[in-house]
Amino acid sequence: RAYEMIGLQDAWDIIRSSGVELHATKVGVIDNVIYEKSGHEFSSELHLPDKDGKYPVNKVRTTPLDKSRDLSAIAQANDAGKLQLGGLGHGTSVAHVIAADPGGGAAGVAGVLGSNLEMLVSVHGSGVTAVPVTPAAPSPEDGGIAVTDLPNPTVWQGYSYGMLERMLEQVEKGATVVNLSWGPAKSGPENAGQSAMMSNFLEIMHKRYPKVVFVGAAGNTNQALDGNNDLWGKNLPNLITVGALNNDGGQAKADDWADPSLIEESYQQYLANGSLQPGTTKEQFIDMVLLGSNVAGEGGEITLSACGTGVPVGLTPDGKTVTVNGTSFAAPQVVGAIALIRSINPNLSAEEIKALLVATAAREVKHGDATNTVPENMGAGVLRVDEAVLKVINDLRAGAPDDPGYPKLPPLTRERLLGTSRVDLQATGEGKNYTLIAKIPAALGAGCDLKIEANGQHSMTGATVQTVSVGGEATWKITLMEEEVFVRVSRLDNGACANLTLKPQGVVAGEISLEELAGTWRGTTMLEEATVSLSTAEFGNEMAYPGSLSALYRPELILQLNEDGSGTATLGGYDIPVQYAGGSFVVSAASHSNQDIIWIYGMAVPQRQNGAIKINLSFSIHFWIPNYSMSDVIGGKLDPTKHYDTIYGNYYWDGIKQ
Repeated sequence: RAYEMIGLQDAWDIIRSSGVELHATKVGVIDNVIYEKSGHEFSSELHLPDKDGKYPVNKVRTTPLDKSRDLSAIAQANDAGKLQLGGLGHGTSVAHVIAADPGGGAAGVAGVLGSNLEMLVSVHGSGVTAVPVTPAAPSPEDGGIAVTDLPNPTVWQGYSYGMLERMLEQVEKGATVVNLSWGPAKSGPENAGQSAMMSNFLEIMHKRYPKVVFVGAAGNTNQALDGNNDLWGKNLPNLITVGALNNDGGQAKADDWADPSLIEESYQQYLANGSLQPGTTKEQFIDMVLLGSNVAGEGGEITLSACGTGVPVGLTPDGKTVTVNGTSFAAPQVVGAIALIRSINPNLSAEEIKALLVATAAREVKHGDATNTVPENMGAGVLRVDEAVLKVINDLRAGAPDDPGYPKLPPLTRERLLGTSRVDLQATGEGKNYTLIAKIPAALGAGCDLKIEANGQHSMTGATVQTVSVGGEATWKITLMEEEVFVRVSRLDNGACANLTLKPQGVVAGEISLEELAGTWRGTTMLEEATVSLSTAEFGNEMAYPGSLSALYRPELILQLNEDGSGTATLGGYDIPVQYAGGSFVVSAASHSNQDIIWIYGMAVPQRQNGAIKINLSFSIHFWIPNYSMSDVIGGKLDPTKHYDTIYGNYYWDGIKQ
């Protein structure tokens, strides 16, 4: 849910489909000990250099800035000496959110960058003793930023001094975005001195390094930031402060993070012992508990928010997903998004990146049947990585307005890019004989080449590589000679693929059982193309829809599946029976009323993509509406004085299990 809320999968698909060139980028993480053998993610995707200083090819590189204090084999252990949660402590979990293998138990937001991403890690404040910090005269010709020259006469703790050293070190080593998931134990006036010191530091850093962005976690004490009572929460061009949302899009609070029974028990105890005024509701009690995302108060800033409830960060040794809560794990989602943006366009300044993320944040969050508004005190809204990367790509295509020699390219639409990132693959047949059909919903050109690979003994007819156009199909016939054969069909223009596992007389669902498919599936309906026919036109004389496809009829689709393969698709008020057969669900219905006739037909194919199950549904809706104004159906985009015989739309839908 956390990564669905920020549009992460769509962002990856948009980047891959666009064909945009990706550049090397460095991110910094300052946190507590990062465990180098933290199970699935670090062992398969985040890699340390070998004894010769070399990294594996095409893998995210993890660089310890000081091996004596950074990556450590020490992690919390239980009484039996076994690692707790596979070593997934605070620092390790933060690192996973940014850069873990997207195919494992966590989904590092920027992990898809592979060797284009380097993560510099430091441990905050370790080994640094308290030092006096004396004022220094302002110097416009300042040749460097010496931490001891920061103007504050207070003797600070070594923790604070060490933080500034680490932040400067990260930037000097090339990091252009630094994650700061730490801060005071709680916000308050006692932090004013440290807050002023940090403001001064960030202002100097912005002058010296205008591209560098610092991303701070808002904090988890359910307090209002005023710009002076915390290290972050300031309106500065190079600082982004990130709040945490719950799964509904509201401010994450104690009841989202703590055991509900514990909250109830504490509430009753406080009422009984007189700690609460009579009549205090549980909701009021939750607001009083210092547990929950900090918010923007007068003079303070929450730049934007991300989901901070149930964020997946990896796997336990026995393969169970570990999730965490808090602004500490909302902030690295923003850092990962900035890494993706930087890799697309390394020339953006900190101010431009901050403005971009604010402009593309979503004020509304969809959860189930409800659409909720992100509270105003949680910033511009929820991070939308997909919208941000799409805007950066199209800004590059538009070219520099002051550079006449820069090639100007038309913008790419979200629908086209997401269609270009897909291969629709289905299998039909019985016994050991199957026919495979692969289609592409969209392409940046007229079409692309599809390549089939099959593991397991089989015989197959059809060229291994086939060229298909949008709307066309590639076909193969395959006969199984083993109990199962794994099939992958890949696009050669961008690497997108679809998988199936074929079994004699068995389920053909990409290694997906009917038990896994049972449940409720929801997703966004996308319209690929539409045509209309005027009532005065000759039969078959259709024209393309004369307007934005987004204005056309786009019904919500809900798929309810049972363990026996039967189910119901609810589409725009119609309940359509579906039945699983040969690796796909057929969705078909016709309905007639006094005013219209509607025909719906589609094919839903379950696929396992990047470790998650999705159901890809391609379907068509055909209306026959004699003597009825189509403007009433499609929002007034057609001429309301004319009548239309038919409207025909080709849709697709990606379903996520709820």
